[in-house]
Amino acid sequence: MCPGDNVDIFVMAANMDNCHVDGHHNSDSIVTKFTYGGLSILFTNLVESLGMIQHVNEATHRSGHALDLVLTREQDNIMPDVTVRDECFPDHHPVFCELPLQSPRSKSHEITYRRIKAIQIDSFTSDITASELCSIPSDTQSESAIRLYNSVLSSIIDRHAPEKTRCVPIRSQPDWYTAQVREAKQKRRQCLWRKTKLTVHRDMYRDMTWNVNILIDQTKSSHLHNIISENSGDSRKCSL
Repeated sequence: MCPGDNVDIFVMAANMDNCHVDGHHNSDSIVTKFTYGGLSILFTNLVESLGMIQHVNEATHRSGHALDLVLTREQDNIMPDVTVRDECFPDHHPVFCELPLQSPRSKSHEITYRRIKAIQIDSFTSDITASELCSIPSDTQSESAIRLYNSVLSSIIDRHAPEKTRCVPIRSQPDWYTAQVREAKQKRRQCLWRKTKLTVHRDMYRDMTWNVNILIDQTKSSHLHNIISENSGDSRKCSL
């Protein structure tokens, strides 16, 4: 879920049995009291270096420490409603987190199309044969003949396959999605196995699927490698 179009929200729940992080969060900073030596300090510094905010501000364990945490990215600018309830569990209290998010509105655009494959060939051919295209005088000038062809054929095609419009959603592709991946998936969809059910076409479809999966893995790996290489000094971008 996300609060707007093309916005990703990152929420992480963590259990810190060996690290006691007790404190509270306000609009300006996180006030933290360390109760388990340097490990708590290291963890809090790590959270801050990654640009994250810790939202649990009360004890989640019967011993009075905050061991179960809810973390979000500072850049997401969200304030989840976090509550801790004592439900008489043996040691840890359940932590409930409600996010102030709304489902994004899907963008769409209008397309125009014709159902060419639904045309009855015999009827279509008969209409062309019965039209005035088959009786054009031989001395008709080319410009007049072209205009006649355009008007008559447009009228016939509108009768057999009228234009229709509909709204289709606009799906945003991930950053790693390349033209090469799109082309490979298109070739796989064009495989004849779904129509023929022949063994040879089934083997071809399986090979194409295998190649597409390998290509996607390689493309993702290359994309992530480039992100890490370009942002080697920024731990926030590398991790999130």
